[in-house]
Amino acid sequence: MSLTSEQSTTTQRSGRSDEATQSRSRDSFAKALTRRPVPLLFLVLVGWLALGAFAQYFFCCNSAGLQGSLLIRDGDLTVAQSNENLRFAQQSAVPVIPADAQKAFESTTQYLNDHPEKVLVITGEQLTAENKAPQMSLAYQRANALKSTFMGLGLGKNAMATKAAINDDLKLLDNDTILGGVSFAVMDIPNRNLNIQTADGSFSMSAPDNLSFTKNSAEINRPIPDAVRDKSQQLVDYLKANPNMQLNITGWQGTEEKSDNDLALARAEILRDWWLSMGVPVDQLKVASAAPRGDLIFVGDSLLYGGADYSILKRDAATAENAGTDTPTTNSDSAKADDDQTAQARGTDGDANSAKPSDAPAKPDAVTVYFDYNSTTPKLASKKKELQAIVAYLAANPEVQAILTGHTDSKGTVTYNDALSEKRAKTVEQYFLKQKVNPKQLRTNAFGASKPAADNNSDKNMALNRRVEISLFNNQ
Repeated sequence: MSLTSEQSTTTQRSGRSDEATQSRSRDSFAKALTRRPVPLLFLVLVGWLALGAFAQYFFCCNSAGLQGSLLIRDGDLTVAQSNENLRFAQQSAVPVIPADAQKAFESTTQYLNDHPEKVLVITGEQLTAENKAPQMSLAYQRANALKSTFMGLGLGKNAMATKAAINDDLKLLDNDTILGGVSFAVMDIPNRNLNIQTADGSFSMSAPDNLSFTKNSAEINRPIPDAVRDKSQQLVDYLKANPNMQLNITGWQGTEEKSDNDLALARAEILRDWWLSMGVPVDQLKVASAAPRGDLIFVGDSLLYGGADYSILKRDAATAENAGTDTPTTNSDSAKADDDQTAQARGTDGDANSAKPSDAPAKPDAVTVYFDYNSTTPKLASKKKELQAIVAYLAANPEVQAILTGHTDSKGTVTYNDALSEKRAKTVEQYFLKQKVNPKQLRTNAFGASKPAADNNSDKNMALNRRVEISLFNNQ
């Protein structure tokens, strides 16, 4: 239906009137703002404060906030996360685990089971005010509580390691509840492979496994992985071909390990003995110990891979000239003066041949004792004279050590033979202990059937392989 001329005119006037009204309203509002700026600024300030208070609550106190969230990473990769974190009452090691965090733990368990080369490091945390004897025991208890949680989800204990730390940045909620209390990190198992190289990269060796130690122990775990034995021969061959080079072994000890002696040095010495038994010349091995370290990871809270740092360096010229001798010597004037002083203190002249009394026992040759098939009882009757010479020499030379290295023939499994060869070495060690030899002068090694003296192609040759080799070296 069409509008009449009068109706059209009325509508146009009405539209202009509405526009004029809206324009006047906008002008009035603008003038009001100009006349009264303070109330507006007040409103903006109040709004800003309210927003800040909400943000503080959300990010600091709410379980969905940054400090209240749970994040588990493997390097830059997020393994699992949760909007809710753990909670502990003060002085308590019993965790409150929200449902969302539980799901994150389940995802982490699956990830680690799919990646056996990884380890989950669980670090228990506590406030300084929570500390009680023994130090950081509460932090360890919190870590172990979460370790039990993961084991309940199907994660093996050897896929985890626990540590402890003081963290005074932990959030304490109004009800005296600690938010967090445990942190998590996934990483490759440290030192899982044995890698040794020269500083300039001219030589390197890598084995897809490593030697290992048990926590608080200086003994190498047995059996020695086959991959380590095989690849280590490369280093042995390199050092024999380069008598001017030296393998330096610096032992480790964790800050949480307990030992009456220098455990780091003891581990270095055990490793030196192992490399010596592998064939590295004694004068190309040097040991040292590092200060206790807090960053060592004990897989399953017991297993330490590696146990030492290795470096291959050039020996000094004087030492290199005497390569192949048991005890390096030098022709320097200062060393000669030291020798003269030592000789005088012993009541002898400075001649090198009179450094020890003339009746001192001569260094015996290496001795091998043999065993019957599957036996740990050594055949000592035909070796009594040689063995007594070793006993006398050790008594007269406390700086000398005897290395007892056990072997087997090729019959039986690798695991069985490794254990058998170790038992044989220990049996010979017991013989020396009964002869009153200082235990610190005895070291045992075991190689199973991996280093035969003859081919295992006849009963006669197999009998030659069932043995313990006894060799002497200067420990200084």
